Amino acid sequence: METKNSVADKLKILAFSDTHGKDLRKMVEEAEKQGVTHVFACGDWSQLDEMPPYLVSQFTKKGMKMFIQAGNHETFATTDSLAELYGIKHLHGDGVVYNGIGFFGAGGTTQIGPHSVLDEDELFGLLKQGFEKVKHAKKKVMLVHEHPAGSLFEMGRFPGSKAIRRAIEEFKPDIVLCGHIHECAGVEEQLGSTRIINVAKDGKILEL
Repeated sequence: METKNSVADKLKILAFSDTHGKDLRKMVEEAEKQGVTHVFACGDWSQLDEMPPYLVSQFTKKGMKMFIQAGNHETFATTDSLAELYGIKHLHGDGVVYNGIGFFGAGGTTQIGPHSVLDEDELFGLLKQGFEKVKHAKKKVMLVHEHPAGSLFEMGRFPGSKAIRRAIEEFKPDIVLCGHIHECAGVEEQLGSTRIINVAKDGKILEL
């Protein structure tokens, strides 16, 4: 189901990853100042698989809609519990559409633990499952934690996911938001028609 944004024709989103339980007050203040309406946590928002109570509440108290993905520092079960507790969306193998923009994805990693490790086929299946829910959207944004194989983000020593690379090539999302590799914070790459951004711990605000 498509949900309309009654405030503006365009969405302004904030995406971040790899904050590992750190205080997000400055990020929340900047998001509010910039008029952010939707927030996406792309994994590793915890350090020891905990549920930081301030992670979601700081954004939702400001009226922002929030969506969450697991990284490799939290389990899918913990992510599900956090989403249920705060009434937010866990975008793992799922998708939603706002103002004609489809957001879909899957969390976890295929290479590094300690938590939420998937095999490549399983991850691709989840990405496809989410894509099917948004495939008719005019613009598509794929949200993952891990980076794609054969990309700049590998830096010659951090193997990426073949499933994510395959999803980019087959589904052709307009944007992919990822994290995982701290050394690539803020780095962007273009693969075909897809813009890939490591949103990192400082986050990235985009108008769509």
